[in-house]
Amino acid sequence: MFGVADDAIQKGLRDNPKVEYHGALRRDDLINQLPKGFGLAWDSDSWMGHYGSYTKYNHPHKVSLYLSHGMPVIVWKQAAVAPFIEKNHLGLTIGSLDEIDGLLANLSDDEIKDMLVHVNNMGVLLRDGYFTNRVLATAEQQAFVGDINFQ
Repeated sequence: MFGVADDAIQKGLRDNPKVEYHGALRRDDLINQLPKGFGLAWDSDSWMGHYGSYTKYNHPHKVSLYLSHGMPVIVWKQAAVAPFIEKNHLGLTIGSLDEIDGLLANLSDDEIKDMLVHVNNMGVLLRDGYFTNRVLATAEQQAFVGDINFQ
């Protein structure tokens, strides 16, 4: 696990035998240190700010980072990105961090394979800039031509 955490949270993470906490790393260093497995995109309220509620409206960059590296994600069920993750078979959505162990223990090999196929396909789109190019093309069309009716 990577990220900024206060002293109490860091201690809890380091004391948990199921968690490998590596602290906060610069972006370039983080990319080279990402392990294989699931990426956890989870924000909570802390001394640094009220980020837990913000995820109801925000699509965190962590999700695209993990997906572009071939990692299925685990996100909060109430996060704005959760329906996208579920619909596209890109990972798991949970209501509480306490659900992770049981959920992972009950995943079948076929479910994991299905997720990895979808994640790898999405990763290609993310790495190649598909979504950025699509938005730019739509913006250009709207700016220069306006709406085009195909019917």
